[in-house]
Amino acid sequence: MKKHQCTWFLICALVPLTGCVSGRDGNALSMKGYELYSWPAGQEWNFALMIGTNRIKTLEEIMSPAQSLHGVEAVKTALRELPANEQVFWAGQTWLQQSQALSGSIAIPPQLIQNEIAALCSQLGIKLTIDQ
Repeated sequence: MKKHQCTWFLICALVPLTGCVSGRDGNALSMKGYELYSWPAGQEWNFALMIGTNRIKTLEEIMSPAQSLHGVEAVKTALRELPANEQVFWAGQTWLQQSQALSGSIAIPPQLIQNEIAALCSQLGIKLTIDQ
């Protein structure tokens, strides 16, 4: 094979593998982790678990009915779908203010709920970072 053809072959063979690493359970890890958002909804909390990107999400995107997870059990179910070794960043007011995003009612729930979700993530091998 010519040198040019070999190089092209290697590039084409390896490109699909970049930005993607397998977790312990064989599921692919996302390239930029996940973003978790939460906001109060009466006595309950709503959540949105979204694939991480380089851009700031709008409140409309975060709180859209298609993204909303109603209650702690719903977000725990969604987290169980992620592969081990995945990273989740739980965005709170501090991060939203520093990123100059309109934060609306985005907030981190009380410590008891944080602990419950953090314990599940630890059990699942998910790396959770909570922004206070």
